[in-house]
Amino acid sequence: PLSEYPVIPYVHKGAVPRLVRQQFLDKILEFFLSVFPPEEWKKAVTTAVEFEQAQFSKSRSKMVYLNFCARAFKELQEQKQRLPVETREQDSGKDTDT
Repeated sequence: PLSEYPVIPYVHKGAVPRLVRQQFLDKILEFFLSVFPPEEWKKAVTTAVEFEQAQFSKSRSKMVYLNFCARAFKELQEQKQRLPVETREQDSGKDTDT
């Protein structure tokens, strides 16, 4: 549910703007929602928040953050492609419900 999406809190003098972090969190959340079964959406949200926080904690600037995020997201997509065909077909079937 859109109303249940997490929101990045404001950090005073943060190196990475909140809007940039929120955009990545939303993108990664959509990815995890497509991977996890619908009944485990809370686990998908938690995983996405932890994943974004891990990228943020390694970053000292906006550009470094964007680089970490791009590489991490690409790696996740590659891992999803390596899933067995049956699992990917089940995942694509879930996308039609939303």
